[in-house]
Parts: sequence; structure tokens; C-alpha cells
Amino acid sequence: MSRYIFLLLLLFILVDARAQQEIRLAYSDTESYPYQLGTGAKVASPPGIAIDIIKTAAEKIGIRVIFERYSNRLILNHLHHGVIDGVFIFSYLKEREVFGVYPMKAGLPDVNKRIAQISYFLYRNKGSKADWDGKRFMPEGVSVATQSGFSINAMLRAHRLAVAEVKDVDQLYRLLKSGRVDAVATQDILLDPYLKAQQITDIERDWPPLETRDYYLMLSHQFYHKHAQLAEKLWQEVANARKTLLPDIRPISK
Repeated sequence: MSRYIFLLLLLFILVDARAQQEIRLAYSDTESYPYQLGTGAKVASPPGIAIDIIKTAAEKIGIRVIFERYSNRLILNHLHHGVIDGVFIFSYLKEREVFGVYPMKAGLPDVNKRIAQISYFLYRNKGSKADWDGKRFMPEGVSVATQSGFSINAMLRAHRLAVAEVKDVDQLYRLLKSGRVDAVATQDILLDPYLKAQQITDIERDWPPLETRDYYLMLSHQFYHKHAQLAEKLWQEVANARKTLLPDIRPISK
């Protein structure tokens, strides 16, 4: 009898484990220190703060996360077609709503449920006259390179700049150093570590920032439609985990 009860309990445990909700989340295959570490298809060890925040949030509500990495060109397409359940970290753009769902409040992204806050800056060769004064770019006709798929591209084109799009920061640096563009626009958390690692001292960061944006976990329309309450719980736990693991957003400094 006791053996029968033991086997029955074991069966319940196995069924419960199999029934645990899984979610497939994807992020870029390029490094974005300190939020996403390593490059390529494998999850690095340590993986980065963004992954730690999401894992902590998922564990709180009993979700098992499967992390995958893809190129920036593929990620939103996979999200749109439900190939993956969510992507991170992405800033809010109205046109991205067709691809997936953001945590919202009163019709706007809920900043309390962000994963990160990141700034974009203009970088130039020392001695260059390329500049951003907070309102406009100078001199007139300045050419800028940036990374394909990044939200800053819309801002640059709104100022009617000639914009070249490339894959990564190494290509940004090569374009700038060769003089093929007057400046590059990217996140400081991407280019600053690259310049430091390469011991490059003839490139400078302009001030003020071009933009400072909040970055989120987006979920697919398909996943949200099936699991709306679970999605809302996950976003709330993301907010809680961020406050614990990343309590202070680092100040922006010149």
C-alpha cells in the first residue's frame, strides 16, 4: 500500500513538472554590456544583468525560461510570427507594436516595468566639427553611421541626416576612422567598452546624449493572447527583480 502511495505521489510530481509553463525568450547575438554578455548563439556565463532579471522574475511565478540568441534582423520577425514568445531588451517604438506587446499603462509603456535605461551618444574623431547641441546636428549635411535596427535610426532620419547602417560597433569604428562618415551614433554601453579594449584614444563622445530610452521585455501577440494574466505577472516580477538586482540606474556623465 505504501509503495502504491509513493508511486502515485511520484506521478503527481512528474505531471506537475511537465505542466510547468515554458517561455522561449530571445535576445541579440551581439554583446550589450552589462545587460547581455558574450556574442554568438550561446548564452554566456555569466549571461548579463538582463538575463538575471528575467530569470529571477520567471522563477517567482514558476515559469521555465528557454533563452535563445539571434541576429537583430531576425529577432522581431521571429516575434511577429510567434516563433518565439518574447524578446529583450527593446525600447518602445509605436511601429514595433505590430511585432509584439509591451507592458503598458494608460496607453503608454509602463516605465516601472522596464529592464534598463540606456543612452545614445554621438561619437566623432577628435578635432571633428560634428556636433549635437541637444536640438540640432552641426554642421549642415553631417553624415552619421549607426547600427541596423536600433531605435536611434528614426531620430536621425527625422533630422534628415544621411545615415549609414552597419551590423556592429567594429564596423562603426572603421567607418568613422576612415572618414567615410562624420560621426557615429550608438549606445555608450556598446562603444565605450570597445574603445577601451582597443586602447583607442582619438575618438571622443559628444555631449549631451542624443536620447535616453527605457528598454523592455516584449512578448508576442500569440503568447499574450493565450496567457495575458501570466504575462502581466511576469512584467511585474521583472520590475521587482530590477529594483533588487539593479537598484540604481547609473548617472549619465560627460
